[in-house]
Amino acid sequence: MSPLHSGSDSRPASDANGTINLAAPNDQYPINTTNAVWRYDGCGQGLGKDWSVFAVNPNSNTGPMPHQVYGFPVRMT
Repeated sequence: MSPLHSGSDSRPASDANGTINLAAPNDQYPINTTNAVWRYDGCGQGLGKDWSVFAVNPNSNTGPMPHQVYGFPVRMT
């Protein structure tokens, strides 16, 4: 683990009551909306009919991109 990484990734995405747990500020990377693309065909359209592809900007606290901190591309599913 990089010294820039706070190690907070062991937290669940939300609490049992649905409250969202945000990542620590050093683990946040804002989405670059300039080149974001997406598709959403509506509810009930089957699997794979909704997707998005986007890049992120560097962390504003620490400076590096996520692949520089984690050492590999990050794919969210």
